[in-house]
Amino acid sequence: MEPIKEYLFNPDPDIGGATVPLVGPPGSGKSVALTQIGIRNITQMDHRIIWRGTKQAQWGHFLANDIPVTIWNNENIADFKAYISGNKNHESFDVDLTEKADVKIKTWRGADELVDRLDDGRVNVVNVPGLQGDNQDTQHHLYFLRKTWIDIFDAIIERENLQFITMLLDECGDLFPCQQQLRDPYYKLVVEMLPPKLSQLRKQNCFFYPAAHSTHDMHYFLWKIKSNSIIYKSNAIVKKEVTPGIDQSFVANMERGEFAMPYKSKDHFELPKLISSLDWVPNGLGRELRLSWESNAPNLLEKENEQKNVDGRKRNNLTKAQAARKAWENSDKGQKYWADKFDIDQSAIAKA
Repeated sequence: MEPIKEYLFNPDPDIGGATVPLVGPPGSGKSVALTQIGIRNITQMDHRIIWRGTKQAQWGHFLANDIPVTIWNNENIADFKAYISGNKNHESFDVDLTEKADVKIKTWRGADELVDRLDDGRVNVVNVPGLQGDNQDTQHHLYFLRKTWIDIFDAIIERENLQFITMLLDECGDLFPCQQQLRDPYYKLVVEMLPPKLSQLRKQNCFFYPAAHSTHDMHYFLWKIKSNSIIYKSNAIVKKEVTPGIDQSFVANMERGEFAMPYKSKDHFELPKLISSLDWVPNGLGRELRLSWESNAPNLLEKENEQKNVDGRKRNNLTKAQAARKAWENSDKGQKYWADKFDIDQSAIAKA
């Protein structure tokens, strides 16, 4: 059994891609593992690589391994800059990435444009504003972040060029949180819009690797319903109902860099050079490459709410039966359980 070959990098065009979540606690090497997947798929498989950008700039590991990077800033990002963070002994200072390394910085407007223009032979770092800290109006900006990534999924599915794509999304709970954390207005984005897209991504030759600290940090559609497998890093929490062939002690005894997949198969990622090996990134606690930007994202949430109003009513108002059916479809409970909860006949759920 060779997990890397059989589960992560199967290039058979008749199979297409895969959705393979990667879970592990902080420090277990998730970002480094994603980097190694990207390095292999760009150098050996000729995939187009998409890396979800954040202000932490962990894509710098690619630069340390001589893999060029193109940074794609959404048009609603303003005052973009890169800098080296400071500590008690040193002040922070700005850096020009295009002078320090093989980095290009481009701007994109729509998801279709972005996907059509992705660079071959380079890691495409996609920056979308919206996380807390970009702007005080967090709900409207977070909606923009999550809706824009859904649009990127759509653009990948609808593209005419079916060259394989590897999509690496660290901290995916920012985009697709677990069911318990979902509230309006994000529920529809994740529960209704995401699941069918996951199936289509695989059919459209996309390998999707969402990463999080545990399965509790991502929606169960990603790790349970639509995933092809799960990568467990050292000390990750094992989901026995999904991977019954792996026990918790097996994962707890792994070393950093190793990972486990079904049938107690264990393999390891060859650790790449880290960003700290770049001569222009100072050594020392707190000395990191970071990005800074402001968000000028439009209020998509306001537009969405306006579209919901029809004849003075919201289109998404549900009958009891419709609400019960949605709950049934998105849980492990049976129809009878939800019929009792909503105080309706079980047959009403089937008809809704």
